[in-house]
Amino acid sequence: MRTAVDHQVSRREFLKSTRAFFLKTLGIFASAAMFKELSVAEALSARRGKNNELVIALGEHLELKEVGGFKTFKMGRTPIILFRDKEDSFRAVSLVCTHRGCTVKWVSRSETFDCPCHGSQYDRYGRVTGGPAGRDLALFKTEYSPKTNEVIIHDL
Repeated sequence: MRTAVDHQVSRREFLKSTRAFFLKTLGIFASAAMFKELSVAEALSARRGKNNELVIALGEHLELKEVGGFKTFKMGRTPIILFRDKEDSFRAVSLVCTHRGCTVKWVSRSETFDCPCHGSQYDRYGRVTGGPAGRDLALFKTEYSPKTNEVIIHDL
């Protein structure tokens, strides 16, 4: 009977496994760098204001060009969604379920926020329509500046 101690790895096997490990590691770092670049690009078009608010340059977000458009952002660590309700009116809703803190999903066809963890449901304004959540989603105050074509989202 052969034991693990008896088995010796040939130089070819060693180099082959080392190369595979190196390529996998390189792939992980390349992916991380790509995502970091996306985050940097996003940060350039959504910056922090003087009072910790989030400033969104609308010219850089085609999703928000038309009434009815929406796009997700992060307010600090909180994922939010910004809707363009009217030409000069915007609504920012937290995507954090008030039941257990899961990230809710916006479902366009039903115009609801659905929690994938425990089934809570909210209407388009973040109001609870189905439990177990007992509180509405947090709403952020927004201001639109037509002069700069920016939306300012104030921190809670």
